[in-house]
Amino acid sequence: MSKKSFSNIIYKQHGPKPSDFLLDLRQQIVHPVASASQRQRSRRPRLKIKLNWHWPKWPRYRLTWKLRFPKLAWPKKRRRTWRFGRPQTLRPILSLVVVFLLLILPFKLIVYLQDLRGMRTRIVNASNDGLTDLKSAGQLLANRDFLSASQKFNQASDSFWQAQQDLRGVQSWLWQLALVVPTSQARLAASAPLITQAGDLSGQLGNDLTTVAKNITANLAAGDSILLARQLKIDSQQALDRSLVLNQVIDKINPASLPQGYRDQLVDWQDKLRLLSDSLRQLNYWSGVSLDLLGDKMDRRYLLVFQNNAEARASGGFVGSYALLDISRGRIKNLEIPKGGSYDTNGNLRRFVNPPSPLRLVDVYWKFWDANWWPDWPTSARQLAWFLQESNGPTVDGVIAITPDIAEDLLRLTGPIDLSASHGLIITADNFRLTVQDNVESKVSGQQQPKKIIGDLAAAILEKLPTVLADQHQAIELIKLLSQRINTRHILFYFNNPEIQAQWQQTGWSGQLEQLEPGQDYLQVVNTNIAGGKTDLRIRQTIEQQVEIQTDGSIINDVTIIREHTGEKHEGLYGVRNVNWLRLYVPLGSQLLSADGFSQPDSQFFQTIDPTAEDLPVLKNGEGLAVIDSNSGTWSYQELNRTVFANWSMVDPGQTARLHFRYKLPYNLLDDNQSGWLVKIRSFLGLGRFGRYRLMIDNQAGQPLSTWKVNWHWPLSWKLLWSSPPAIEPDQWQLNQLVDRQTVGLLFQINN
Repeated sequence: MSKKSFSNIIYKQHGPKPSDFLLDLRQQIVHPVASASQRQRSRRPRLKIKLNWHWPKWPRYRLTWKLRFPKLAWPKKRRRTWRFGRPQTLRPILSLVVVFLLLILPFKLIVYLQDLRGMRTRIVNASNDGLTDLKSAGQLLANRDFLSASQKFNQASDSFWQAQQDLRGVQSWLWQLALVVPTSQARLAASAPLITQAGDLSGQLGNDLTTVAKNITANLAAGDSILLARQLKIDSQQALDRSLVLNQVIDKINPASLPQGYRDQLVDWQDKLRLLSDSLRQLNYWSGVSLDLLGDKMDRRYLLVFQNNAEARASGGFVGSYALLDISRGRIKNLEIPKGGSYDTNGNLRRFVNPPSPLRLVDVYWKFWDANWWPDWPTSARQLAWFLQESNGPTVDGVIAITPDIAEDLLRLTGPIDLSASHGLIITADNFRLTVQDNVESKVSGQQQPKKIIGDLAAAILEKLPTVLADQHQAIELIKLLSQRINTRHILFYFNNPEIQAQWQQTGWSGQLEQLEPGQDYLQVVNTNIAGGKTDLRIRQTIEQQVEIQTDGSIINDVTIIREHTGEKHEGLYGVRNVNWLRLYVPLGSQLLSADGFSQPDSQFFQTIDPTAEDLPVLKNGEGLAVIDSNSGTWSYQELNRTVFANWSMVDPGQTARLHFRYKLPYNLLDDNQSGWLVKIRSFLGLGRFGRYRLMIDNQAGQPLSTWKVNWHWPLSWKLLWSSPPAIEPDQWQLNQLVDRQTVGLLFQINN
């Protein structure tokens, strides 16, 4: 027997027997793959040699042969292919899946959707409970009951959290399915997770706000401003983060999924929440910046000017007194109030400067106390700091202006201040103006140090204030009063740090004139009392503006300023003639058509110009280029990106002055997006043309509130489509007390 056959015999006797499974698997593989050794051999090129040789034909006697070699080439690599037959064992599983999809799943969906629809009552009830707690908490927070407010906010959060737990039993993918179900109940149920999450976050946010308010009042009472700023930075950051998350959740809620009565509330909630987030962002920023402003690491010095608004000036009032305020680590290190007031800077003035022309009625040179010449507070503040430095004074980190209204507010909190030992007076909020005014004006009292009473009064108020603020109600009242005064620009701040000043301007409280949009109307009436006593407290001012929109789209404004002197003759400082340099700030490029009703002081009372004095560019490039109307004597020039119309007004006690300006605006309503393909489309749709009018009216900083009356006139063929405020009609719109500024918008459809 050969060796090969012997090997086969041994294999059959001792080798493993192939199983049925292996045989079955081999049958399912159509093309088995060769072994590795076989694949390796298949790649080797084979050399085939063919030898042809033959005997040569006679009579040639030599042997010939020919050798041929084939071309060498590697074989192409074959792609491995595995092919299996369909296993018979998977068929029962597929059958079960089909039965589940066709029979069981629809019934399960119906049950879940019925649960979703049935959740409407539970969702609404949970939301109502939570909203009721939120409203109660908000009222308690407004009433400064921080403990009860915090408890209510926690209850609201718990109500919404419990609703979230009730909804966790429903599969998440069913919420998405309910969004496409055409029933309001199912869609409301689909929004339930977002609604309950928003409610829970609202309760937590309310608790954060309660913590902010509570810590503010507590730290105010302690008198530690640095600790207040640091704690406020932490608290406001937490509230800000929570409000941003809440914003994201609310934005995901589709108003269409809510009942009709809740949709407007959702939109209002979204608007208020965005406003709250912006406020918290500002609070967080300023709580951090205030550490620098309060001298946490480096002492700060500020120029504090007292603007007496009984004698009107562009930024609030006449600067009769000032102080140098040094702050170190949040505490007042030094408060220096010159006993002679602003006039103490006169003897040290190093430069002689020509004043604005109207001020030559009182002086030949420009001085520190007249430097707040512009209604734009940053411009006036920089000029005040410049004059202080040029009067041998220090440089400062900022300028702060306050009016006597702030002193009256503080006296209402502290109660009477007894100055009997030094001045023989008891100062209260009711007698402050008359008493202090009489002592300050040396012409009346004859004192050698007329401003000393201001320093003594300020020191007494600062000494008594921390005790008063220990009461939380008083601390909250102080915050409210300061907020109102900042809003009405009875308190003005300017910072030398450009970054901080830029951020401050974004708050709208910087006293800077707003940047006007193209085609926007604007009006501010600025009064400047020059040698007119303290009579502005007795002036009742009404501004009547008539807006005449012409058929061609041009606009003519007719403005009348009525100044009524309610004082009585010989009433001390209030019963004298009011002498006023009046300026109208209007859109740049406006053209004066006519003006009347003015009265000017006699020219003999004006000081002559010193030719050796210097002209500052801020004046030379403004009123220095003024054009004077030959008929009325009205000045027209450009300043602060506005056109200015200016003239004199004088009115005696018991008399009334009517000052009238008529001017044309530099733009046309019909020039705004009224050309090209847009006009053709509007004409094709029968919409005609549109005209948009916008007006901003601005009250003078620190002055008593004026009454504004605006009359509207437009062509009869024009149709008013929209207005803001919505109550505007063609006859009249009136504001009895304009606090700061007001904007108006009108949209017309033009049919002519």
